[in-house]
Order: sequence, then structure tokens, then C-alpha cells
Amino acid sequence: MTLQKAICISAAVLICLVILPLRAQKLPTDIAEKMKLATDSAEVMSLYVQAGNTHYTASDFLNAADCYFHALRIAEKKQWEEKAASLLNNIAICYLETEKFEEAEKHAARAVEIFTRLNSPAGLGDAYNTLGNIYYLQAIDSVALPYYMKSLHYRKAAGDTAGLFATLKNLGGLYFETGDTLNSIHFMLESLNYLRPADDSIRWFSAYMTLGELYTYMGQLERGKYYLDKAAPYKPTIGGYHKLDDYHYALYYYYKAEGNPAQALAEYQKYVEYKDSLVNIEKNRQILELNTRYETEKKETQIKQQQIQLENEQKTRMLYTALFISILLLTAMGFIVLYQRQKRQTELKLREQHDKSVREIFRAEQNERIRIARDLHDSIGQKLAVMRMILPKAEGNKELEKVSAYLEETANEVRNISHNLIPEILNFGLAKAIENLADRINSTEQLKVTFTLDEQLHKISLPKQSELSLYRIIQEILSNIIRHAQTDTVNIHLGADDKFVQLVIEDKGHGFDTRAIDESKGLGWKNIFARIKLINGNIKIQSEKNKGSTFVINIPIA
Repeated sequence: MTLQKAICISAAVLICLVILPLRAQKLPTDIAEKMKLATDSAEVMSLYVQAGNTHYTASDFLNAADCYFHALRIAEKKQWEEKAASLLNNIAICYLETEKFEEAEKHAARAVEIFTRLNSPAGLGDAYNTLGNIYYLQAIDSVALPYYMKSLHYRKAAGDTAGLFATLKNLGGLYFETGDTLNSIHFMLESLNYLRPADDSIRWFSAYMTLGELYTYMGQLERGKYYLDKAAPYKPTIGGYHKLDDYHYALYYYYKAEGNPAQALAEYQKYVEYKDSLVNIEKNRQILELNTRYETEKKETQIKQQQIQLENEQKTRMLYTALFISILLLTAMGFIVLYQRQKRQTELKLREQHDKSVREIFRAEQNERIRIARDLHDSIGQKLAVMRMILPKAEGNKELEKVSAYLEETANEVRNISHNLIPEILNFGLAKAIENLADRINSTEQLKVTFTLDEQLHKISLPKQSELSLYRIIQEILSNIIRHAQTDTVNIHLGADDKFVQLVIEDKGHGFDTRAIDESKGLGWKNIFARIKLINGNIKIQSEKNKGSTFVINIPIA
């Protein structure tokens, strides 16, 4: 929808909204007083933006988003397109902070559309950086990278030094996550060129702290500690916010690598304290409140639609009643036709609602698996690592040696459970994960798995959820082949065209009657079909006795 269309649709509502103040608790006191004296739309919009910025700085993302929405409505009514685009980007950032990635992407994309039409390099630099952050926080690095590169291009064109610092720092972090340490260090050091003495302490702290992390995790401990020490003087000025948990975790890692377990444990305890701080508790509260509001609004919309539908049905019945009095036979026939149509529509809606519920349950299960896996790795795994580091000092004590062995076993089990919940190899892409799976099966020397890949797949990025679902589907099908097909070779091919990613799995085994799938009481095929439906895909299965089986799965790209 264009900005002009949006203005036309909401014009009647905006006349009231612009002149009404926000609820008292949403506005800082000084801004609330100024709002009472505001005389025109530009001043009111500016005050809402100030209020939004104040709430955002205080990590109150819910109220920040509300203020930006009020300002956006004014900008749309007045057709101030550049201001509207900037506010859309601000709203996207609020959604990003509360982990509503779909809404964040939608608003950032609208900002890009408007800034492109206005040919605004500064605006495009900001919006593309936001899109990069959205995909970076979802660990979709292949999509985040081109957005960061576009942001860098436009920020250079606009001469935006503060923006260049942020984007270069983001690029450094992204390359570090993908294992490209040389590019990571290059971009991080380049970002320092755009810092100025007058810049706020958070920028300096963030820059030095990130460089300290990079060098420390690369094993260059002396250089890592140098930058961590340069970050330390800024710590008292930024309170309990802005990555202090990462700062203490980097120090924990440094002291652990240096062989100083006591200091490592102290830093780890600080890391846990900041990670579980009131800031995170408050942020989680806001996420819950936003989700509750979103679900409430959605239900209210559904109720209104049902009421409209009910009113229309009542009018239709009245019409048919009048016709029944005049032409009895024709009315009866019409009533039967209408009844059958409504019955089919109701059945269709019920099927759609059931399918939607299944997809949402499956999606919730996958998200919960991801959360549990991360908690196991980041919390329990790290605590076990610290305990294992301390215990070896008690050599010669058989009881403690047993405890140390049990700890090692427990750590391995935690890693295995975390991997089973969400395989870490997927962080390097679906193709790499399939290659790893094939290699593990081939290492048993009982089955030869050959994997081939279309080159153009390197240019395509599937959502993380689709990649995880495809990976689980491949595991389940290979498991069935190993148990039942009695074959020694399997071919896996991953290809793509303009619309679909296609997965083909072939074996030359005994084959089977595909009609038996519908009669299967096991969970294997049920899980396969549920995962395919979750990602809007389809599957075709062909099998002939003594000639093998072929499984073809198509997943839409867009």
C-alpha cells in the first residue's frame, strides 16, 4: 500500500487522534507539559518523537513504539513522507528489540520503499542497517550481509559518521560469527575511525569491548585484554545496560584461558548477574505485553468480522423469507443452494483453522526447542565448564576425580541434547548440514550417501525454520531407508528454480507400497507431513518393488 493510500484510508480517524494527548503515564513530565501548549501538528509530532526517544533510551520499547505510532499518523496525514519513513524505521527497531521480527521487517521494508522513492541516502543507510540487524539477530547471516553492505554504501554517500561507525561495527560482529576473523578485525578497527571525542560513552565502550572480545576469542589474549581495559573506564557511566553481560563474559573467557580460575569464576558470576538483571526482566515483561496486545487486537478484528458476517447472513435470511412468501418453490430451492454453500464454506474454514493450529503448534515446538538448546548451551554448559576448570586442582583425591569425570560426562550429555534439539551445524547453512549428515552416515561404511547441490542455491536463503524442518525431514527419510530399504546407496540432490527449492532423495532398495503410508500408525510419516505443511511445501513419493523409491519435496522460496 502506498503512503497516499494509507492516508486516505485513515484520514477520518486521524482528525481525532492528532488532537488527543497520549495517556499520562506514557509521556515524560517535561514533554507532557509542552504537549499542553503545542499549537500545530509539526510541534505535536516532534514532541511525540522526543517522548519515543526518551522511552527507547530507558529500554521502554513498548511506550516508545506507541509514541512513534502517534507521530507516524500525523506525518502520514500531512504527507511528510521522509519523516514518516524515519518513524517507520524507529518502529521497526522497537519491534526488533522486543523480538517481533516479522513486524520489524515489514516496517523497515516500508521505510526502504519511501526512502528509495525520495532518493535519501541517509534514510536508506538507516533502514538497510535495521534490516541487517533483523536478520543478524535471527542468525540468518547470508541475508544480513548484503543489507549491511547497502547500508555502508548509502552512509558513505551521506557522510554519516555515526551511522558508519554502527554499520562497520555490525559487519565486524557478523564476520566474527561466521568465522571470518580477518574481515571482522578489519571492519571493527575501521569503525574506530568514525568515533569522535565528543561521542557518548556507550559508543566508545561498545567499540573497545567488541574488539576485546574478538581478540580474546581468537586467542590473542594480550591484545584482547588491552581493549577490554580501554573499555573499563566507560563502564560506570552506562549503568546496567548495553552489553555489560558480554563484557564480563569476555573477561571470564580471558581469565579462563590465562589459567586464573578464581578470577574467571568471579567474572562469570558478574556475567550471570547482568544477564538476569532487572533490565532483562523488564524487557521480557514488555515482550509479553506487546504479544498480549497484538493477540487481543487480532481477536477483536476477528470478532468484528464475524459480527459483520452474521449481520449479512441475517439480512440474507430476511430476503429469502420475503421471497418465500411470494414464490414458495423458488425460495425453497434457493435456501437449499445457500445452505449447501454455507456448509461447504464452514467445512473449508474448519479445515483451514485446523491446519493453521497444527502449523502453529509445530512452530511453537520448534521455537521452544531452539530456546531450550540455547539455554542448555549458554547457561548450564558454561557453568559446567567453570566447574571442570576448577576441579583439576584437586588431583590425587579420588572422590573429586570421580566428580570431575561425572562433570565431563554431564557436559557431553548437555552438548548432545543441545545438538539434538537444534543442530549447531545449521548455523553454517542447510547444505553444510546435509554434507555433515552424509559424512556421518558414510563413516559407518554400511551405507553410501551421495549429496549434490545446484550452484544457484548459494544465492538463495531459506528461513531458519524451513532449513531446520528440511534437515529433520531428511533425517527421518534416511532413517526409514536404513531400516527398511535394504540398499547400500542413497542419492540426495538439492536444487532450485525461480519459485521452489527442490529436495530429491533416491534409493535403489526393495521399494514399498506407498498406500501403506496412510495406514501407518507410527509418528515418523506424521512428523514428515506436518513439517512439510509447516513450511508450505509438498511431497511426491514414487516406489516400485525391487526398483527403489524416490522422494521429491518442493519448498516455495518466497
